[in-house]
Amino acid sequence: MEDHNQRWQAWLADTSPAVLVELGKSGDEKVRRGVASNPNTPPETLAQLAKDKDFVVRWITAWNPSTPPKVLASLARDDDMSWIVATNLNTSPETLTQLSKDRDTYIRKAVAGNPSAPSDVLEKLAEDNNIDVRRNVAENPSAPPDVLVRLTNDENASVCRGAFTNPNTPVTPREKMAMEFPKLTDGLEIG
Repeated sequence: MEDHNQRWQAWLADTSPAVLVELGKSGDEKVRRGVASNPNTPPETLAQLAKDKDFVVRWITAWNPSTPPKVLASLARDDDMSWIVATNLNTSPETLTQLSKDRDTYIRKAVAGNPSAPSDVLEKLAEDNNIDVRRNVAENPSAPPDVLVRLTNDENASVCRGAFTNPNTPVTPREKMAMEFPKLTDGLEIG
């Protein structure tokens, strides 16, 4: 019964950091998984869990929005963790820059969609050969306006649509109308 209570307590959002430190030392990986997911877990405990022997504990630690950037940088060196690290909003600009150069499309796609990605990284990813990477840049709320304008002319319609619907894209009312009501603007010169 105690293991069940510890598992439950590890997942609860109102569990105190002090209790989470103790639960993070548990021999039960299910308890440690709960601690790894808990946003109240102290940074030192998350750093320990990032080195856990259990893959799932490390994976959940990479997802946790409270995991410190330094710990995420360490996790990013693991090929099995780099995609998750690329999605974490707490990942440092330096780590995101490094991950943006990865050969794996899924990792570049994750960086392109991360609002914490630096502008220069998003600018480079906007030129990526992969449509999904460019579309994620187009939909990223942190994408620079000049990059978004460029993506409104992308060869792929879904990339264009993503850029046009991004609130940071500077578009004229006529251009917006053309996107939202194409039948009304058929044959009209827009721009």
